[in-house]
Amino acid sequence: MLLRFALPLVLIAAQVPVQGLVVPPFVAPTRAPSASTADEMSAIRRAVALYDQGKFDAAIAIYEPLLAASPDNATMMYELAMSYAATKNYQRAIDIAARGTTYQVPLPVLAQFYGLIGNSMDDAREPKRAIEVYQKGLEFAPTAGLYYNMGLTYAQSLTDVPNAKAALKNGARLDPSHASTQLMLGRLFLMDDLKVASFFALSRFLILEPATPRTGDAYQMWFRLLNGGVTLSAADNQTHITINQNQPKDEGDLAKLDLHLSLSKAVSMNSPGERTPVQRIVDQLSQLFSLYGGLDPGDDKGTFVWTYYMPFMVEMQKKNLVEPFVYYVSQRTDLVGVREWLAVNRERVLAFLEWAKAYPFPKPAR
Repeated sequence: MLLRFALPLVLIAAQVPVQGLVVPPFVAPTRAPSASTADEMSAIRRAVALYDQGKFDAAIAIYEPLLAASPDNATMMYELAMSYAATKNYQRAIDIAARGTTYQVPLPVLAQFYGLIGNSMDDAREPKRAIEVYQKGLEFAPTAGLYYNMGLTYAQSLTDVPNAKAALKNGARLDPSHASTQLMLGRLFLMDDLKVASFFALSRFLILEPATPRTGDAYQMWFRLLNGGVTLSAADNQTHITINQNQPKDEGDLAKLDLHLSLSKAVSMNSPGERTPVQRIVDQLSQLFSLYGGLDPGDDKGTFVWTYYMPFMVEMQKKNLVEPFVYYVSQRTDLVGVREWLAVNRERVLAFLEWAKAYPFPKPAR
């Protein structure tokens, strides 16, 4: 299969016009797709290249006769539907993608068809109907990608941050390796000034994507959060800590966690002068995660931060993996000593990555 991108799907109970669009009912897939021949794959690659150049009509001109000649080819269906969506011919895109949902393709591929339909609805300024599509699609293709697209629609089109976070947390439980979910959670937590929650989510993202075009901005957010609201006043040469006591409480009362983050930064500022900046980060997080491991969550014990992120961070410290974590996520920075440390500590880094990959995050509730 040559399917690209991972998007969510939509399921409506009956054919309903939406701004002139008709979304068909969806059923469990039962049809067998056909495989592409060598000649078809060559033609698909040519069309993909045209699509990537923005020549959508030229790509469509290749796909249409191909699909007519091989009507059960799911790869062609998705690529053709995506090309029509790019030209804003949403009805044609929905019709073809809906046809694709009837085929017994791998789960991620099925989710892509659903995602394309939902995204088309969202782009057509019908975000509520898009949400219905994603929700229905999850019945047939439960994937983090569908939850992610639902989160995007909630956050961007409906400005509903609580429901956006709820969708993303479901996706994170379903697939802890879905990097985009962690990045978006980090951004949404930061919008609510939930510093530790954002720091945890961004930490997970940086483990998954330590060296991509998205890494730079994520690392800058992560690095700034390490300061934890600590400032050094030039007027009195005193360290000042600012804690937001008016944070939203839908994630629990996280002010105490933010306070400890700030205190850990204040302590690290007094580390021995010979410690490099990256070594100070290691010292700070080792002390912080150790302290977190001794805290009583109280009424917050069932929240996402305490059940999903906190055990991961605490165990990291207990297994002496904070140092490889910090150096690994800092690999694209110019911090002194990072490249040298990574070059001579490959086994420690591999051990950290194997542990992080195998860590048993909580599963979705059934």
